[in-house]
Amino acid sequence: RERFEPHIKMALAPYEDMVMVHNKGRIAELATELGILIPETRLFRSVDDVYRAVPEMTFPQFIKVREGAAGVGIKKCDDPEELIGAFKEFVEGYGLEPDDYPIVQSAVPGYDYCVTALFNQGEPVASMTYRNIRAFPRDTGAGALRETVRFDEAEAESEKLLRHLKWHGIAELDFRKDEE
Repeated sequence: RERFEPHIKMALAPYEDMVMVHNKGRIAELATELGILIPETRLFRSVDDVYRAVPEMTFPQFIKVREGAAGVGIKKCDDPEELIGAFKEFVEGYGLEPDDYPIVQSAVPGYDYCVTALFNQGEPVASMTYRNIRAFPRDTGAGALRETVRFDEAEAESEKLLRHLKWHGIAELDFRKDEE
């Protein structure tokens, strides 16, 4: 950035902002603070906390590493035993400390939608929304066949978040929408 910006302007968020939004735990907390509807999300600090929480959970649940993309570091768990085992595997396998423990989110039925937006210092310039028709890997992967659609509610929620961050550059936000 230091080498380019004396000569050209870059539509690129500061590195610190990218690090913050790339962390699924931090972005979930921020979305909740802003009143953006997200799946029930739990941030655990110990395996014992997971044991205590499972009686209140409905399944399936997803475990997600905080720093991951394209379906990497995601595990769908269909029952409490699978969730507890997978949580332990993530913590031990990735050598995670409590601040980096994976998040656990309730499954949301429906379709994947992605809002892609361009912002200039927190002001929207352009956006486009697409729906994933097919994903690879099938249950947790990135869109492999997509259709451009209108989804005003998702675009409004994206704008709320990106304005708050005073985002600069390109962003993509993922949503799920069920029949309701």
